[in-house]
Amino acid sequence: MRIQDTVQIRVSLVLRFFDSFTNQPIGGSGLRVEIPEALSPVRKPDGYYVFTGISGEWVRVSAGGPWYGRRTFEVPLRQGGEPVQVKKIRLFPNASCPLPAGTTCAYGKAEPGEILAAYCPGDGDYKRLLYDGTKGAEEISLYGREEEDLEGCVFCLLDAGETEGEFLELGEQIERARGIYRLKAPLSAGHKKIGTKLVPVRQAEADPEGNYFLPLSVRGSGSREYVFWRKSIGRKSVSRLTRKELAEGVRNRVDWREDG
Repeated sequence: MRIQDTVQIRVSLVLRFFDSFTNQPIGGSGLRVEIPEALSPVRKPDGYYVFTGISGEWVRVSAGGPWYGRRTFEVPLRQGGEPVQVKKIRLFPNASCPLPAGTTCAYGKAEPGEILAAYCPGDGDYKRLLYDGTKGAEEISLYGREEEDLEGCVFCLLDAGETEGEFLELGEQIERARGIYRLKAPLSAGHKKIGTKLVPVRQAEADPEGNYFLPLSVRGSGSREYVFWRKSIGRKSVSRLTRKELAEGVRNRVDWREDG
């Protein structure tokens, strides 16, 4: 009788990384993904990183590369017999990342570690609601292509005629056919589907020296107004919105520090 030992390797975590500007999977960019005291991940096609043999409930992950600033974040680990779920992480491109010709960008100085975000109220690259959004709702339904995955994307929800609106971050997609996503925070107001648009919010994180790079749009000509806001690490409050007129199709220097 032949006895054969069987070794099972348990998958603890699967990550997939996306470019926060293009919404495309990150692959072939020299990305380094690390978890302290864990084995190096198995890299699969289309940007999947598979970690095995990790115990606990949460783990701290660090990721970055030549084209993306390094980010550190916490994600939950698979528990017991739970099915394997892919955790989608969005990384911010840096000034070395190849971008489409004519991309409008902002760059300059901010506080180290500060998150900067911006949107253009007049941007034509926006999403629509499939159904009305009700105050306190924890889910939202969007028009869109079924193959499109917007988990982790941030939008400014603008009602008809408004240039300042509600910010929302999409969580897990729970129904593909109707574009239903969980929200990271409930809606603070009601929004009618007719006339309402969700404008993409672009984000960047300032490095330890305070340098930031923020791709904004590949549309428009001349100049357009962008709405900026900033959030410091460890603070709950967000600074008030600031409007800036930027030249389209070029890199605009915008300093938020006097020593910039």
